[in-house]
Amino acid sequence: MDKMWSHEWHQVWRNMFSLVPKDKSDMEPSSTFGVFGSTEYVPSILSHMEHQMQVLRQNMEQLIPNYRPELMEKFGRGYSDEMIPFGGLGNTQLDYLKDAYEPGDDGHLRFKLRFDLRGYSPEDVHVEADKNRLTVHAKRTDKKDGTSRMCEYCRTVYLPDKVDDEKCTAHLSKDGILSVEAPVKQAEVAPIKYGRDHQMGIQPKPSTENSTIKPIGKTGLTILEDGRIHLEVPVDAGFKSEDLQVGVANNCVVVSGKHKVEEDIGAKEKTWHVNEFRRSYPVPHFVDPLSLTAELIDHTVIVEGPTVTKSP
Repeated sequence: MDKMWSHEWHQVWRNMFSLVPKDKSDMEPSSTFGVFGSTEYVPSILSHMEHQMQVLRQNMEQLIPNYRPELMEKFGRGYSDEMIPFGGLGNTQLDYLKDAYEPGDDGHLRFKLRFDLRGYSPEDVHVEADKNRLTVHAKRTDKKDGTSRMCEYCRTVYLPDKVDDEKCTAHLSKDGILSVEAPVKQAEVAPIKYGRDHQMGIQPKPSTENSTIKPIGKTGLTILEDGRIHLEVPVDAGFKSEDLQVGVANNCVVVSGKHKVEEDIGAKEKTWHVNEFRRSYPVPHFVDPLSLTAELIDHTVIVEGPTVTKSP
């Protein structure tokens, strides 16, 4: 139980965002990010996120004293010092998506992010979710000794397509942690499975006459002309779709499977063993596991899905 709690708390902490000092571009209208549905829209959101990350890194360079270089080294590798939750500072600005999906009280999957807003009241905070982006804007005025000082911070993060942004809710706890969550569009997502270390993935569909993806006859990862990934992984004949899982970990698409095999060893005796495999395929850009489509066709797991990239 202690190990389970430690794992869950580590996920919460790693998925905690701090806000960034607001600049003139932070609260501009959606047109700043391009036309929704265009090829430039999502990449411009990611570029905006990268700019905010750079600002946060610059602030940390000023806050962390020169005699603690080991902290800056950890920060550069994507680790978080326990006293300052950064959020999303991993190998890419989308690493937070690995831990953003959580089962809700109703059993349905939800998208949940947390922001460190200690020092702010609910009336100081504005949350906007719209077209693949979530923006948290906090503003307060501190008065002391007859003088006023305004603090204003902002953070914009990417929302995956499968998140229902129209049903987004936010709650600020007494200790200053803002939780923002929204349901996942269940009808558009494959069945969810959890594997090693609670790693979330999807279950491939069994083959049908109306399969949405087709094999190309090439084992391994292929990048299609439209930039989507196509992956073909042969599996043993004993595996069924419910034995398989497709997920994303460490910039790789991971296909794994596990099933029990029984064998007769006598008139009234049986033995069994577990047949298990796990294969990883590096991808050039981030892939949201819920955006993937996977099917088991003729003993081959076929996976397709878009990648998410920022503006050049």
